[in-house]
Formats: sequence, structure tokens, C-alpha cells
Amino acid sequence: MSKELKDITDVDAIACATLLLADATSDIYNYTFVKIHRNEWDLQHGCDAEESIVVHFKGEVKDEVYRKHGWKDEQIMISIIVRDRYRNYPFFSASEKYGEEKTWRLRFISNVIMAVQFLMKEGWIENNYVPKPDDE
Repeated sequence: MSKELKDITDVDAIACATLLLADATSDIYNYTFVKIHRNEWDLQHGCDAEESIVVHFKGEVKDEVYRKHGWKDEQIMISIIVRDRYRNYPFFSASEKYGEEKTWRLRFISNVIMAVQFLMKEGWIENNYVPKPDDE
């Protein structure tokens, strides 16, 4: 395979993250891309390490009716994780925070199958790849 997931283009990373962004509350927000950053592999003693591409979005409440009922603007990070200290295979993660909150919370992600199919179609992961805990 000539492509490596860690080298995914920004355009493809944003497209993949956008698929993962869709969930039951998607119709409440207008999402806009904010930034993308890449975490290089750096295994340090006592620290968890990961190699990932993190795509940030801002979600603005679409309708004042939702806002009046307690919905707040949100920030979302979708991570396309190439590998981490515990897993040597790709997976996804997401975090969110609302309004002026300081801490990130884990977020449910959907459309994982669609995201994997997209990455396969674009050649970032192999069509026959099946992750195993002992992959190296």
C-alpha cells in the first residue's frame, strides 16, 4: 500500500471527520471547520502517546427556539487516530464542550462504517484490513 493514514490530506481528513460528526443532534447545529492539527508519535515515559489527525469544528445552534430551551453552541474535536500506546491500528474518537465550558467530554460518534468505507475508497486504509490487538 502506497498511502499511509498518518499522511492523509487535510481535505480527506475533514471529509472523514464530517461523516463522523453526524448524529441525532446534527439538525440542531450548523457546523463549520475551524482547524486541523496532527499529533506526531512521541512515546514518553509515563505518558500516553498517540499519532493522530484532529479536526476541530464549531457548532452553532441553528434556531433560537433550541437556544431558548437550553441548547448551547459547541466545539467538537474529531480524532482520526492512526495508533496509540495501547492499539497499533486506526480508530476514531470525539470530544465536545458546550458554551464556555473548560473541559472536554467524550462524545458519541456515529457513521463509523461510512468513515471506514471512505478511507478505504480513498486508499488510506486497505480494503482487507482487519485490526487485531496484536498488530505490529
